[in-house]
Amino acid sequence: MPQSPHWRAVADETVPISAADILVTFHSLGTHVHRKLLDWKIPDPAADQEAFLHSWQVAIHLLGVPYEPIPRTWAEAEAQSARVLTPVLTRPPRASRWPRTCSA
Repeated sequence: MPQSPHWRAVADETVPISAADILVTFHSLGTHVHRKLLDWKIPDPAADQEAFLHSWQVAIHLLGVPYEPIPRTWAEAEAQSARVLTPVLTRPPRASRWPRTCSA
């Protein structure tokens, strides 16, 4: 993609977003929302849950993620979320590059 003249004409970035980044975003949105609907006991029929997952599967694929890593079920999505999103959320913060101006 970065070799495309169209890409170079419209993008400031030199590297497009990765499939892994797209999956992290999916889990921070789609999987999280699905989990919260269940946790909060919001009525969500199985057909609606499947349709919600399918809409995410289509969107993720259209964004360029190959079929293989796209979760086929919510159980697969939860397991994948634990592998790809949880480490991002629990990573210790980077040391600040800016000097502290006040003491706490």
